[in-house]
Amino acid sequence: MSANIEMMSKQAVAWTEDLIAMPSVSGTTQEDSAFQEVIRRIRAIPGATIKVAADEKSALCVSNADMSNGVVAFVGHLDTVPTMSLEAWETGPFSPDVRQGRLYGRGSSDMKSGLAAALVVFERACKESKPCAVVITKDEEIGCLGAPSAVKLFEGLPIVGMVIMESTDNIIRFGHRGALWITATSCGKAAHGSRPELGVNAILRMAHAIPHIERMPLLMDERLGKESCNIGTIRGA
Repeated sequence: MSANIEMMSKQAVAWTEDLIAMPSVSGTTQEDSAFQEVIRRIRAIPGATIKVAADEKSALCVSNADMSNGVVAFVGHLDTVPTMSLEAWETGPFSPDVRQGRLYGRGSSDMKSGLAAALVVFERACKESKPCAVVITKDEEIGCLGAPSAVKLFEGLPIVGMVIMESTDNIIRFGHRGALWITATSCGKAAHGSRPELGVNAILRMAHAIPHIERMPLLMDERLGKESCNIGTIRGA
């Protein structure tokens, strides 16, 4: 058993390195190319069946096995956030690098390593004719745009459990916090830049509101922890 685990661990690292080397920033043509390459590799696995959503934002992989008793589905996204300034990187974002037992590269934690581990398990399940399913989505980082079509792919599949391969410090967590997106608008009165006292600056109004938002009480959940609040974007027009 230990030998099998060690071999699967090495396979997971190799898969992760391959995925990191595929730039897949959300909403880019590179993400599309990476998605197609992963699909191509999965189709080459004996005993695997893959179904791609009509919008090509998600794919469902299932092993050719008896699923009458249900199947556990692994769910993960392929895309990553942008690299930002390359000068801030000690290693190349798309050049996987192992240092002191840690693998560096864009997406190594969120969440190409998790997706790689799921694909290794999936490949083993196909080999042993065990029930297994993996769902791969795109554009998770820009609004979970692949989720709607992924839900449709699940129709008719007897799912008894789902594993989301997000980073949790290798601790199994039950449940997941949701998200509430709020758009707040402040209105002002236009005036010439040389006579601002004749108008009302909407941006300043919003700036005055932000400290009140930060002081809002946050709830605590026994399993999910404390709520969080993040002000992500301010846009003036």
